[in-house]
Amino acid sequence: MDLTKEYPRSTRAELHGIAFLPLAIDKGRADLAGTVGEYFSRTGFSKVLTDFLEIDIDEFVDALAEFIGRHRGFLEPLGLAHLAEKISMCERIDLEEGRSIPGIEDR
Repeated sequence: MDLTKEYPRSTRAELHGIAFLPLAIDKGRADLAGTVGEYFSRTGFSKVLTDFLEIDIDEFVDALAEFIGRHRGFLEPLGLAHLAEKISMCERIDLEEGRSIPGIEDR
């Protein structure tokens, strides 16, 4: 995710009922890519959220890196590694189970 060129998800966006988690993930992904821009990925509300969840902020970002690496590793044999940041987990499950993903060629 490149936060120098696009906006992260809203502070109101939820993941599994936890507000701000999608934004913290977007900022963590940008941190890993070195494209966090003017955002703060390991301080502020992201840190407050991970403290509340009793997760160290650095461990949170490390877990994101591990997930992205595994996701990319799955997509590489399919010739889709370049889409690791753009394919959702639901779409990955579809691919694993042999279902096509409409519009994947356009990404």
